[in-house]
Amino acid sequence: MSGGNTVFTAANAGNYYISYTINITASLLVSSRITINGAPLAGTINSPALATTSFSATIITTLAAGSAISLQLFGLLAVATLSTTTPGAVLTIIRLS
Repeated sequence: MSGGNTVFTAANAGNYYISYTINITASLLVSSRITINGAPLAGTINSPALATTSFSATIITTLAAGSAISLQLFGLLAVATLSTTTPGAVLTIIRLS
């Protein structure tokens, strides 16, 4: 994990289970995704057609050693505030093999 708790680096190559949930306080027309080394990870992009307060995705993917994993909101034209009554953001990363 980076010093700012914004980037997780996979120490070992392998297959990884990655999931996320984001909850914000007000409905916004914004999208979410996981990025690997700055590039969007297909299958994790959540682009709702209507404003919402909750985003999530789950994927199993192969990562190289040293891959930098980040969770991102994008396409935002306003300020998103993470919920404090439910988990604001949860990122789960499990190396499977």
